[in-house]
Amino acid sequence: MKVLVTGGGGYLGSALVPMLLEEGYEVTVLDRFFFGKKSLSELPTNKLHLVREDVRWTCATIFEGIDAVVDLAALCETSVGELLPWKTMDINYLGRYRIARFAKFNGVKKYIMTSTSSVYGMQEGILNETSAISPNSTYSESAAFLEHGISRLNGVDFSTTILRPATYYGMSGNMRFDLPLNSITIHAMKNAEIIKIRDGEKWRPMVHVKDVANAILLVLKADSSIVKNQVFNVGSDEQNYLLGDLSEFVANATGIKNTIAYPNNEKRSHKLDFSKIKETLGFSPKYALDDGIKEITAAYDKNNDIDSPETYRLQYYKYLLDCNKVSEENSLHGTIL
Repeated sequence: MKVLVTGGGGYLGSALVPMLLEEGYEVTVLDRFFFGKKSLSELPTNKLHLVREDVRWTCATIFEGIDAVVDLAALCETSVGELLPWKTMDINYLGRYRIARFAKFNGVKKYIMTSTSSVYGMQEGILNETSAISPNSTYSESAAFLEHGISRLNGVDFSTTILRPATYYGMSGNMRFDLPLNSITIHAMKNAEIIKIRDGEKWRPMVHVKDVANAILLVLKADSSIVKNQVFNVGSDEQNYLLGDLSEFVANATGIKNTIAYPNNEKRSHKLDFSKIKETLGFSPKYALDDGIKEITAAYDKNNDIDSPETYRLQYYKYLLDCNKVSEENSLHGTIL
């Protein structure tokens, strides 16, 4: 099977693409590679094709011979969405919807989209895929709009599946240290103190980035009749945590007792039910929070500078814009980002 992965050079894509190659898929990665190609550069090239392009204007030829599309391309993270709200809608909604439509009309059989659990917003109770969504940020609104558009594209020969992963954690070839558990862990290693989130009583479901990649593999392998026009929360009931719990896990794993208060204006809090993906696809996470913490501490022991500037997405986008590295003059088709 030939698979096109948009955003394949990102945090999730850098975990997914090696798995796809190991499973024997031929993979085309479409990405702007703002964060470089290092995470994919050491992979075997006989079945891997890297294309520096944008979901907003790539041409239909990219879909020739493609059997399935895994659409990961997005300006991720709530704070990035508020930095460039109209651009977030342009890429995360309009650009990705364009990819899905192109896929359908160019003979692709299966389209898998990663959305986000943040579409549930701030709600009480335990929510499943039939619960009302309540997006309350540009980032989550763009995902909600895309979900609505994608669900209307299913046809006799075209299957779409929407995945709503919990909040990611764990190591990846293209690392992010702006995610809660990753951020608390790297701060502990560098500063010998634990971040204590002031508003730690909000719920946040968590999932290892490699477990999300495994969920995508399950959808790829599944018969279309099982996954067509379906939405799946990706995670596990056991990994619904309060934000304050994350600090406790890192403290227990590292033995660090010193703490520092960290302000938090979190706009989402929800607990999710993950029974559907378990019962339908047999999905069960292989990783727990302790695994993610151990990965990061081990990586830090090998390289104290693993948290390079690009591992913090908001700060890095600001840097690119401030330095005019991504500008109307030097970016493709004359647009910022």
